[in-house]
Amino acid sequence: MTDTDAEAGSPLIPCPSRQPLNVEGVRAYASDPFWKRVRTVILLSLFALWVSLLAVAAVGAARKPCGNYMRARRSAGVDGLVYRVEAGAFCCGDSGKGDLRGLITKLNYLVELGVNIVWLSSVHKSPNKNFGLGVEDFQTVDPDLGTLEIFKELVSEMKKRDLKLVIDLVPNHTSSKHIWFQKSIDRIDPYTNYYIWEPPYKFDGEGNPIPPNNWVSRTGGSAWEYNEKRKEFYLHQFSKGQADLNFHNEKVLEEMLNIFTFWLDLGVAGFSLDAAPHLHEVLPLRDELLIGSNHHLETINDSQNSINHINTNELPENLKLLQALRNYVEDYSKKSDGIPRILMTGIHDTVKYAAKYNSNGSKPLVDLLYNFPLITRINSSSSANDVMSAISMWINNIPHGIKANWVIGNYGQKRIADRLGSNMVDGMNMIALLLPGTVITYYGEDIGYHSDATKFPDSKNYPSKILKTQEIGDGHLNVYKQLSKAREEPAIKFGNLETKVLNGSVFAFTRYEPGFPQYLVAVNWSEEKVQVDFGVFDVSERARVYVQSSESPRRDPDVKDIHAVVMEPNEGMVLVFEP
Repeated sequence: MTDTDAEAGSPLIPCPSRQPLNVEGVRAYASDPFWKRVRTVILLSLFALWVSLLAVAAVGAARKPCGNYMRARRSAGVDGLVYRVEAGAFCCGDSGKGDLRGLITKLNYLVELGVNIVWLSSVHKSPNKNFGLGVEDFQTVDPDLGTLEIFKELVSEMKKRDLKLVIDLVPNHTSSKHIWFQKSIDRIDPYTNYYIWEPPYKFDGEGNPIPPNNWVSRTGGSAWEYNEKRKEFYLHQFSKGQADLNFHNEKVLEEMLNIFTFWLDLGVAGFSLDAAPHLHEVLPLRDELLIGSNHHLETINDSQNSINHINTNELPENLKLLQALRNYVEDYSKKSDGIPRILMTGIHDTVKYAAKYNSNGSKPLVDLLYNFPLITRINSSSSANDVMSAISMWINNIPHGIKANWVIGNYGQKRIADRLGSNMVDGMNMIALLLPGTVITYYGEDIGYHSDATKFPDSKNYPSKILKTQEIGDGHLNVYKQLSKAREEPAIKFGNLETKVLNGSVFAFTRYEPGFPQYLVAVNWSEEKVQVDFGVFDVSERARVYVQSSESPRRDPDVKDIHAVVMEPNEGMVLVFEP
C-alpha cells in the first residue's frame, strides 16, 4: 500500500495518519460502525462454535452406554480377517491330498472372503506327529506338502493378491530325528548342549535309570526320556519324539534367528510361535509341587494336571526371549523394506498372562495373543449369559497395546456344527466377525464344515456344488461373505461396543460410530422362539435386516417394530440402523 492509498482512506486502514494512537484515537475506532460490525460477527461466530461443541459433547455422553462397553482401538499390528489353514488338510493339489499347490488354487476364494492374512500350519519337514510340530528340518518344506519352489510360488501369488502369509514355527522343541539332536547325542560341539540333558537321579534295584525329577509332560507321563547312547535323560514337555531346545544356550537362539531370516527372506509376513509358554525351564532342576500341597512329589504322576508347572511354564525368561525375537523382526524390517513383520502366539490363560506380554506398557511383545474362551467356555448347553461372560472376560481385561481377537475353531476342537449344531454356525460367525478386533477363522467354518469333513472341496471341482449352492442362496457361505463385507463399515472397524442379554436367552450387541450406520447383532441361544425389545439399546426406530441365519424363515428385510422382534430358535441376525 502506498502513502497515497492511506491518504485516500483505504478501507483496510481507515486511519488518517501513521502516528501512534492515543486513548481518544482508540475510542474513535471503537465507535466506528465498521469495527462494530466486525466485533459482532466475531462474537456471534464464537458463540455458534461454543454451542456446537456443547451439542457434540452432549450427544457423545448420551450415546455412551452404561453397561458392558468398549471403544474399538485404531491400532497397528494384526488386523482384519485371519484365515487359519492346515496345509495337509485344506485342499488337494499335485499330491492328491492337501498340499501347498491346493492352497494356491484357493487364493482367489480367500480374497472373495475378505481375508487379509493366511495363517498356515507348519510346513517344515516333520515325521508328521502332532500336526507336524516336531520339526526335523526347519529350512525345508515337508515333501508331503510340496517343495521350496512351490512355497515361493505360493508367496508370490499371495503378494499379487495383497495377502500376507504367517506360518507356524515351534521354537520350543525339535523332532528327535533332527540333525541337531543326533549330534547332541554324540556330544558333537556346538550341539552338545542344544537340548536339556540330565543324568539319572539314581538307578532302581533292577538297574533302571530314574528320571532327574518329577516333571510331567503335556501328554502325560514323565517329561524325561532316557537315551542309552548318551546315558542321560533329555527333556520333552510334549511327546518323547519332541525334544526341548535349551535356550539357556545362546547358540540355540542364534540358530532360531537364522531360521527366522531364512523364511523372512522367502517373503513370509511373520510367524505364529507355538508352545511359547514352555520356552524356558528352571535350571538347576527343581521338583514341581503337587496341586493343593506344599510338599514335593516323590513319584511321577501320569497326569499333567496333578502338579503346578511353576518351573516349566510361563517363566519370566520366556518374555525376555520373546523380546529378543520381537527386536530381531523389527530390525529385519527396518533394514529391508520397512514393512512391519508379525508375531503371534497363544497362552494357556490369556486373561491372567496377557499383561505380561505387553513389554513396556505401550509396545506388546507379540501382535496377537490367541483368545480361546469362545471355544473352551462355550458348548451346546451354554446360555446367552455364558457367551456374554466369555466375551466380557476378555474385553474387560485387555491390556493397552494388546489387540482384541476372536477364535471360534481350531484343530484341537470339533467343528462349530458338531459342538453347537449346524444351526449355530452363522450365529457364531456373526459374533466373531462383528466384535471389535481381529477374527481368526478356522478353515471350513465359513461353510459350516463338520468334523468328518477333513478337506476343502477338490480344486478340480471348484466352485464345487456345495460352495455354489451356499453362495447363490442363503447358505453359510453367503452369510459369511456378508459379515466380512460389513467389517469394512466404520461402525464395525472403529465403533463403540455395547453388549446385553435380552429376555435371558438372546445375546446381543451394538456397534456405533457417530455419523455412520449402526449395527446390532443378536443370537438366540434358546431352543424356543423369543420376543425381544431392541429398543433397550440406543438405536433409532427404523431398522432393516442386513443378514440372518441361513436357516431362518424370515423373508421381510424391514423390521416393523424394533420393540417386538420375534426370533426363531437359535436364529442369528444383524440389523442395520441408518444415522
